[in-house]
Amino acid sequence: MDGYDSETYGETIAEVYDEWYGVDGGIAITQIGSPSEVADRVNTLAGPAGTVLELGVGTGRLALPLADRGLTVTGLDASPSMLDRLRAKPGADRLTLVAGDMADPTIAG
Repeated sequence: MDGYDSETYGETIAEVYDEWYGVDGGIAITQIGSPSEVADRVNTLAGPAGTVLELGVGTGRLALPLADRGLTVTGLDASPSMLDRLRAKPGADRLTLVAGDMADPTIAG
């Protein structure tokens, strides 16, 4: 992606990500719906006790609502800062979080 640097993106934006995109809104809401609406749709597709892999989990604005619905969620993100912010949130202990770049299939663990 032109202008994107996986080494610095999350480190640069992590501090303001939730403020910009919010827990239940932001610019994506007009394109795909709020995180709550998306989580409801994914829950319907995954079924009871389903499993979800979220690529680019960021600060968890979708992962946490998915876990709230009883889904098993693994989140992958290249940014340690984004994952640190997510780990500090209530409910993050229900998630499996992996640091890695989705463009590089080599993930430790």
